[in-house]
Amino acid sequence: NRQQNGQYLFGGTSLQPGDLDGAVAYVPFRVTRVAGQIATVTYRGNENVSNVEIEAGSTIGTNIVGQSTVSPGSPRGLFIDGAAGPAQVNVFNALITLRSQLQAGAPDPVASMNLLRPVEDNVAAVVGLTAANQGRLQLVDDFHTNALKLGDETLSKLAGTDLVQTIVALQQTQNAFQGALQVGSKILSQTLLDYL
Repeated sequence: NRQQNGQYLFGGTSLQPGDLDGAVAYVPFRVTRVAGQIATVTYRGNENVSNVEIEAGSTIGTNIVGQSTVSPGSPRGLFIDGAAGPAQVNVFNALITLRSQLQAGAPDPVASMNLLRPVEDNVAAVVGLTAANQGRLQLVDDFHTNALKLGDETLSKLAGTDLVQTIVALQQTQNAFQGALQVGSKILSQTLLDYL
């Protein structure tokens, strides 16, 4: 599980000390092994989503929680999701059960793979939510880009000038002025003796 700004992507906003194979680390999942194989995975994060304001009065979540409960308003958990109702989705339990069935020589491996269907549905739902958030971000970005463009156009119209054209005209006027000064200094520097 990767970190972004010191927060684990799937750990909510919690930084609880965890234990992964005996090494102390801040991780949102605790793995317990029996005889070298993963036996259980316990979630140690929380259900809080870090939000960032994308425009006045509108926020968007910056992370996905690893586990959620059935409580109203809780975000959807990617790996363990209680919002799925009585058939709670638990990626880790499904994979551990599938491994156990396959190692025991399950008579129908395809039937065992059906354990992953709810997991697949849950991942698709979380991907859909992420895509919706990306769509919101794109809409806000487009709105601000268009507002800046409109502001620039309005400012240009109010000023009534094209900046490049104005600079060229100023440069031409400066050159003409410099030329006139040079001609004037040559004429004034001549005396009657210069003509004789």
